[in-house]
Amino acid sequence: MKIMIMNKIISTFKILLLSGLMLSVTSCEDFMSTESNRYMSENDNLLNSPNDSVFSLIGILAQMHKIADKYVLIGELRGDLLEVTENTPIDLRNLSNHNIDVNSSEFADTRDFYAVINNCNYFINRADTNISVRGDKPFVRELMAVKTIRAWTYLQLSLNYGQVRYFTKPVLSVDDLESNYVEMNTEQLVDTLINDLMSMNPLTNRQSPDYAEGTINPYFLLGDLYLWKAGYSKMQSDFENAAFFYSKLIDLGITIQPYIYVRWLNDRYENRVDSWSSIFEPSMSNELISGIQLAETNHSGVANQPLTVSKLYEMSRSEQLTISKAYQDISDAQIYCFREGGGPIKYTTGDLRIKATMKERISVENNTIITSNSINKYEYHLTSIYRRGLLYLRYAEAVNRAGKPSLAFTALKYGLNNTNLSTATRVNPYEIADQKPYVTIFNKEIFSENVGIHNRGAGNTEVNTSYVLPDFTRFETLKDINGNDSIVITSDPLKMAEAKADSILFVENAICDELALETALEGNRFQDLMRFSMHQNDPTFLAKKVAAKHSDNYNYYLNLLSEPQKWYLPMR
Repeated sequence: MKIMIMNKIISTFKILLLSGLMLSVTSCEDFMSTESNRYMSENDNLLNSPNDSVFSLIGILAQMHKIADKYVLIGELRGDLLEVTENTPIDLRNLSNHNIDVNSSEFADTRDFYAVINNCNYFINRADTNISVRGDKPFVRELMAVKTIRAWTYLQLSLNYGQVRYFTKPVLSVDDLESNYVEMNTEQLVDTLINDLMSMNPLTNRQSPDYAEGTINPYFLLGDLYLWKAGYSKMQSDFENAAFFYSKLIDLGITIQPYIYVRWLNDRYENRVDSWSSIFEPSMSNELISGIQLAETNHSGVANQPLTVSKLYEMSRSEQLTISKAYQDISDAQIYCFREGGGPIKYTTGDLRIKATMKERISVENNTIITSNSINKYEYHLTSIYRRGLLYLRYAEAVNRAGKPSLAFTALKYGLNNTNLSTATRVNPYEIADQKPYVTIFNKEIFSENVGIHNRGAGNTEVNTSYVLPDFTRFETLKDINGNDSIVITSDPLKMAEAKADSILFVENAICDELALETALEGNRFQDLMRFSMHQNDPTFLAKKVAAKHSDNYNYYLNLLSEPQKWYLPMR
């Protein structure tokens, strides 16, 4: 799989590389600082040949390498699943403690994010989309890819720092700093990004360039943008738009395969079979949709261009990063269901994905056997931005809030396919009677073997009687014709709405736990908790989750993070 590669031609870029760019929301003097004096004239280098498109896009992808580790650390250390140790550097400890130093912390420095954006702006403004080669317009595909990268990067900035300085023209000189830049919060930004991406008509399904397979998928990103938009608007139409774009990507043939799991081999629970771990190895799986592949070792490429090396795996091996007790508690709370063939159903405790995430390593040093644990997800130096498991969980989140909780729960327990959608005890017929396209796609034969994602770590979930959507139906007592009491299902709209709201809340909490079990430590967690808090109009949802990691100081973190303005990092 070719994911953000071709480091050897980095030195030949025709695109402007302002790797030291820093934009802030303070004074003009602080607006940009740079360690480089490599500027281009505004009138130079119109991008008008296929080689220009190749070199330019690869240059942008190389800039993405610089934010890969930061993306994971910001998203996970502030959450409840990734933990620091006594060996952890102080800057990472402060990040985990929500107490970074704005003057010295690398996490208060947004220059690398804005460098990506500025490179994207240069391409977008200088690319000649009218160039045609053998009937193909190469810059049209690249333009969609670059606009998607820019939108994703802007979104990360906004979600992590609370606001962005939005600009669409490249900063080519100090004089450009006199331009007026628009400050936006996340609510304003998502509308702007949606409009920009839709102007390129992503529904035409343009394929990403072959040499840039790891670029951000536009369908997935639009689904995310509408999901965040819905967090503010609370409108069903926005949740449905999110579901629509997720389903457009799923409809390309993306399934949850029945053979990807971690399971006990027998009911003695002594040995496991693990095919789930392989999805994090790029050469072994088609799970990945978008990702950033970093180098394994610190060496130089052509013309002494340094490669970006991921530090996450080494930090894990040296026990600077580990899993939290809160993560372990979520995993331990799951009921594992074992069934061999048509035999009896048996139960034990614990989801097995955590055992495949944190692996024991044995090495020999100076004739001494040393045992250590490391995070398997970091071993291949691949930052997963979007993958199949996350896609189905985001889809479930969207359709649940769109008023289809049994459909969302089926994505977790049974699998989305025609058989399960046609089974009234699994999917409520009233939820899918509207025949929405984002639902009917699962009637296709390609999804016939789709399984529930909880099967990946909790055994034979489809027959697990403890993993069910409770019946929240409201009843009322009426008098029959003879004056006797008769208990019937309520027709009171308020009570019916209460029952549906209870179902939605139950499923949302199940999705939140499933995100921890399936996508822990990948960079999404803090933002996921932010979004669920928004759905529930309850900032303490996030606060309680994160405070659980800080059990020795629970009340401090509960109070601190119950204020949404404290969710964001300061910018230097």
